[in-house]
Amino acid sequence: MTDDSTAASPGGWQPPGWPAVPGQRVSAHDRSHVSVAARDVLNLYASTPEPTDRAGRISVEPPFGRLDRPLRGRRHLVQEIIMAIPDDGSTPTPAVHVLHGLGGCGKSQVALEIARQARDAGRLVWWVPALGPAQISAAMREIAGRLGASAGELDLIWSGKARSPMDMVWELLDQSAQPWLLVFDNADDPALLAPADGQVVNGNGWLRPPASRRGSVIVTTREGNEETWGSWVVRHSVRTLSPDDAARVLIDIATPRAGSLAQARALGARLGGLPLALLGAGSYLKSASRGPALRGSTTIRTFDEYRVALDRRFATPFTADDDTELGEPLRLEELVRQAWELSLDLLTGRGMPYARQLLCLFACMAEAPIPYAALLAPDRLSRSSLFPELDGDQLSRAIDALGDLALLDRTVIDNVDEPTFAHALTLHPLVRHITRNFPEVRQHEPEYHLLIMDLLESTAVDLEPDDPECWHAWGVLAPQCGGPIVEYLSTGNSRPRAPQTTALALAVARRTARYLLAVSLPRQAAAFLDNCFDNIRDLDVDEVTRLALRHERARADLEQGRLPLAEQQLREIIEARVRLLGPENPNTLASRHKLARSIMEQGRWVEAERELRVILAGEQRVRGIDHPDTLVVRHSLSKALLSQGRIREAEEQLQAILRTRHHLGQPDHPETLAVRQSLARVLLARGKDARAREELRNILEVAARTGQGHRSEILAIREILAHALLSEGRDTEAADELRRLADDRRRVLGDAHPDTRRTLDELAMLRATTETDPGPARGPELRP
Repeated sequence: MTDDSTAASPGGWQPPGWPAVPGQRVSAHDRSHVSVAARDVLNLYASTPEPTDRAGRISVEPPFGRLDRPLRGRRHLVQEIIMAIPDDGSTPTPAVHVLHGLGGCGKSQVALEIARQARDAGRLVWWVPALGPAQISAAMREIAGRLGASAGELDLIWSGKARSPMDMVWELLDQSAQPWLLVFDNADDPALLAPADGQVVNGNGWLRPPASRRGSVIVTTREGNEETWGSWVVRHSVRTLSPDDAARVLIDIATPRAGSLAQARALGARLGGLPLALLGAGSYLKSASRGPALRGSTTIRTFDEYRVALDRRFATPFTADDDTELGEPLRLEELVRQAWELSLDLLTGRGMPYARQLLCLFACMAEAPIPYAALLAPDRLSRSSLFPELDGDQLSRAIDALGDLALLDRTVIDNVDEPTFAHALTLHPLVRHITRNFPEVRQHEPEYHLLIMDLLESTAVDLEPDDPECWHAWGVLAPQCGGPIVEYLSTGNSRPRAPQTTALALAVARRTARYLLAVSLPRQAAAFLDNCFDNIRDLDVDEVTRLALRHERARADLEQGRLPLAEQQLREIIEARVRLLGPENPNTLASRHKLARSIMEQGRWVEAERELRVILAGEQRVRGIDHPDTLVVRHSLSKALLSQGRIREAEEQLQAILRTRHHLGQPDHPETLAVRQSLARVLLARGKDARAREELRNILEVAARTGQGHRSEILAIREILAHALLSEGRDTEAADELRRLADDRRRVLGDAHPDTRRTLDELAMLRATTETDPGPARGPELRP
């Protein structure tokens, strides 16, 4: 449908143990067929490895490529922390270490060196950039997968339908048999590591004291307050480098051709010993030294020339009197700015006038990898007043030059097959902060906002959020969409928001939300949309656009199981859409289908059937009987029929849908697999175990190959298996299966989830019945 999604939770919710239907008792003979088939499916699923290229996967590998030169002046600090990480986990030692200091002082490099040594010692090492909630959540989800959680379990937990993701990840960490090190880098906002309703000091968020002695954590941050972190962490202050160490850093980067140790020492002192400023100066001199010096050239090539240029180009540096605790961050930030300004002057002198504007553009984007090859279309850039007449060659040369001068870093994102999205660039947080506050950025902020929204919209419009083939690209693009959109929409208090920019921003916001819903992240979609709504409350946004966003927000509630709220919202949306667009507009029909789903998932099957038949008639008139969106509605109708015991009607519908989807060339599409699963459940309910077993085996093979396995459905099949075993009188086997099922549901769903409680109750009832009556199985009357 126009703004609907069939990829988010393919096939929709299904009640535990479905397809046994109300009013139909399944005999012990019939249940024996279910038992054999379900057990075969369970064995296959347990032995099938999870796919390794999940959509939207984020790298948690430490960026060891940045360790391209010796780490100067930090040996004692590195050794202190390394010695606190025991090799065998036998000695209780401080497990959480916070490296705090000013921006640009080298905290990340210290953590990276510790991570390298920990890896070489055989530890698992993960690196989590703590730049925002979405990045942290995605990285911790990846770590959970590497620790053994299945893709389906992760989908279920991150969808908001199960236990806390924070609790689940830390349970896996504490159970790890192999020693590990987890690094949270650039956690300048400690609140990002805390639960939404708590503080990081409580130790119950993403950052916690490991319960196992095999685990250690390092955090790099500007925040060093003990009250923020608590007494269970060890804080280490990372300071600027001594003049001697600063000199060695400069020579490492620029090579000795730039001057003597004494000259490097003088420049290092002028730059305050700040590693980020030293990197800028050294990279400048390294770049300038390529090729011979021309007669009469004013190019800066030596340490002394660079130091003189700084004094001449900028005001007198801060004096010792300015080295107060309050003035030190500003002083060092100014030193970094001066180093970058000289580098940008060098590029302008080399005929690259757009390098400065490009750096400003990148600074206005999100603190996440920027897929520059996908976003930066030269024709779109050149239509902006910021980049008149820019061509592809100029763009490429400017990006290369910014990289050579260490103003940006380029990287290749793991597990993204599309090269234009795999190649990305990042800025150091302090470089981004400084550049973001350049006077020309503040002056031309509306132009930068408009250009960014135009670039995002032109890229997103070619990526279908519901198509699994596009999810890798969306996994890179989505973080770049969220930050700039929210930042732009929240500027209303400082300056008016332009209608054109707002329209582009909301179009991208809607597609981003659809992607989040498609990959089972409804909580993230809801939070993102709520932020958008908060900032457009007083804007003159047309009602059609608002309704489109409200539709996605209602979907987020539906996917989280907030059924009455979703139903209420959808009824209001449908009423407005009928008034504005008509009863059979595709968008109206999309909202009606979601309403029917919310009704069906509340168990009102007859009412859902009535609604679905009206929707289906409309879809057939508007789109045709074989359109994919029409087929989605037909699938929902078949489940409503099955729930009422009308198995033959449901089977006929499902077979027809499946033939059409194969005819459309969609054998592996998520919705095709969902239809096949529904059909297999029909076959199980009819006792056609051979066909059901074959169908379920094939479904799971395809799901494992394409990354579409859904753990919640496997758990439901195992519940049917336990009931079938019980009906056959195999109480011991049934108890064993229920026990394993209860353990898995506690791990995935949490102790308080209704499915977990029901399984535990059934297990307790079975034990009580067996103890009082050891005869042939009658067992408790368990709910199918």
